[in-house]
Amino acid sequence: MAERFDLDLNEIREKLEHEHQELLARIAETTAGARGGNVINPDRTDLARSYDVRQRDSALESWAERNLTRIDQALKRLDQGTYGFCENCGEPISAGRLKALPQATMCMKCKSKLER
Repeated sequence: MAERFDLDLNEIREKLEHEHQELLARIAETTAGARGGNVINPDRTDLARSYDVRQRDSALESWAERNLTRIDQALKRLDQGTYGFCENCGEPISAGRLKALPQATMCMKCKSKLER
């Protein structure tokens, strides 16, 4: 399969695993940051700032968790031997797309159709 996609699947796996670890660290950092920083007798500015920070952290954590799921799914496809095929049409996903976005599940043609 590596020849068919002109990819080093071990390199792809390493990249996915590295991203996986970075996302876990980001989630842990966000969670730890959410626990601290309480202001005693906060005024409106403190409350607004705290709310903004919580909202941003929540959005970042959701984004990281979604990407973590996508990475886990890509690693599972690597293990199963189905990595690199479009989940929609079954055709191979281009090597360039997989190098840029190793967790991609669709070829550019199907992804473009989906986004229209």
